[in-house]
Amino acid sequence: MYVLSKHNVASIFKEDVRGYLDSQDIIYTPDFISKGTTGLEFNFDFQIAKKDREIVIKSFNTINKSNLPTFLFSWDDIKPVREKITKKDVTAIAIINDIDKVIKPEFLDALKAKNANYILWSERDLDKNKKLIAA
Repeated sequence: MYVLSKHNVASIFKEDVRGYLDSQDIIYTPDFISKGTTGLEFNFDFQIAKKDREIVIKSFNTINKSNLPTFLFSWDDIKPVREKITKKDVTAIAIINDIDKVIKPEFLDALKAKNANYILWSERDLDKNKKLIAA
């Protein structure tokens, strides 16, 4: 019998997000790494480069008190560096798997407070969410 570890399930969700980006004809860089103002390097699942803006994406199969602060810190740390290097507006999107899960409102509020966008997986096909990624 094969048992999926949490890592495997997270990888499967990341592949679901990749499939979604592909289905929307979005050109992206997978496993994007960027240095922040602290000099630390941070890994995002995807990066989308547009003419006048850049989007970094992190997929969350499960969002919790340990991985959310890490994402928010990394986002806050890389934003000024990326904007200086690219001369573009840089935004972040957390894509959160909410299928059969309750997402705590305080997690979504924390994302909003740090000017990070989010897309709940169950709402990925809403026009407003497609525009977030495509814009």
